[in-house]
Amino acid sequence: MICPCINFIFVIWVTNLISKSFGKSEGFTVGLVLLNPIFACILGFGDAVYLGPSAKEAMANNRFGSSDYHQPPTDTPPQA
Repeated sequence: MICPCINFIFVIWVTNLISKSFGKSEGFTVGLVLLNPIFACILGFGDAVYLGPSAKEAMANNRFGSSDYHQPPTDTPPQA
């Protein structure tokens, strides 16, 4: 009886990691859990950029030891 409960918690946890990897908040995680097809299309066809594994937390805590963690590309040309 405990396995279905653990499975549900694991799905929520993985969904939260996915939404944070795209720089989204916990509210977006709730949307992914409750209305998965709609919010998955928002991630796939919207302006969301994959920032890396849980990029929002990594950038806030600087867990990777680098201040220049992968930022999304900018549209401005390089200055000479």
